[in-house]
Amino acid sequence: RLVELLREFPPEEPTRKRFIQEMIGWSGRFGPLERGDPDLHHAAGSVYAEGRYFDNG
Repeated sequence: RLVELLREFPPEEPTRKRFIQEMIGWSGRFGPLERGDPDLHHAAGSVYAEGRYFDNG
């Protein structure tokens, strides 16, 4: 579900970077892997690679 929400963010949304950081941090705190869920890392990387990410901060 988190990946679906991530993909709904428009490219210019300034809170998307924070959403990604919080999503991966949450998965690290509550999941089996300290660094976060690999699927969430992959989804975030895919968004970056698709050019659908803009760092406005």
